[in-house]
Amino acid sequence: IYVKVEVWCSALNGKAFAQLIQQNDTRIEQAQSTQNWWDWETLDSPLQGHYVDGSSLPTTPISKTDAESIIDTATQTFQKIFNVPSISTVAPCYLWNDEIELEWYKQGIQVIQTTGYRCTGRDATGKYTQNPPLIRVGDSNKLGQIYLVRNVMYEPVDGKNTADTAYKEAVIAFKQALPISISTHRYNYTRSIQEHQASLAGLNTLLNNITRKLADIRFVSSPELGRSITTPAQEVVNQFEPSSYPAIKRLDGPAKLSPFLYRLYYRHPKLVIASYLSGQIIPAWIICK
Repeated sequence: IYVKVEVWCSALNGKAFAQLIQQNDTRIEQAQSTQNWWDWETLDSPLQGHYVDGSSLPTTPISKTDAESIIDTATQTFQKIFNVPSISTVAPCYLWNDEIELEWYKQGIQVIQTTGYRCTGRDATGKYTQNPPLIRVGDSNKLGQIYLVRNVMYEPVDGKNTADTAYKEAVIAFKQALPISISTHRYNYTRSIQEHQASLAGLNTLLNNITRKLADIRFVSSPELGRSITTPAQEVVNQFEPSSYPAIKRLDGPAKLSPFLYRLYYRHPKLVIASYLSGQIIPAWIICK
């Protein structure tokens, strides 16, 4: 068993994976027996995070040396391919900790993509250990890095999300004046031709619905969104072209009231019940209309 040195898989813990190969672990049987295997997203979830060793549960954090090596390789590879530095990142399976954030910071990473929480590992049952358990768009860590939140799920191959369910989530974000950030992974488009075509068609439907039914939609990348949060008055700069666009306009004055009420509605269910019982939901509904 050997691994070609020029092959680099960004979403696996290489040492743990090699160890499981030596042990003939059944969880990687297909990967071990299939030539040119590539579909690592079919592996057990704990095996996919390269900032933890998930070869056994509970997971353990990787060493500082390994973290430095992985992140340096990733950022240098990005720079080599795109000729611009990477300033945004996301951890596979949302598994990372303070030490990883520090290494990202050293490499110039300013924006961290999340799904609304951070997981530092998995316990003996495989359950995520969340710390912190809640992250809002625009929150920052002690290093000043900005968190973004993926609030729309479109993973149709998993059978959990469709263009319709994703659009409903987009509407919820839009009503709260939150950025619509769609989570859709590569495997939805790289497996069977039928899944590929269906996923693309659904994505096209989702984007069409968003642009046609929601007002003043703009498309920005994660780095652009992060910088717009930290420096809202500055133009949006596309570092890949390069080019610039007008700054993203923020709501001000009375226009902020409706999103505020919607945030209360979606985030505080007990308050919603109280508003229904007291009748206060009626004026709130009128304002939001």
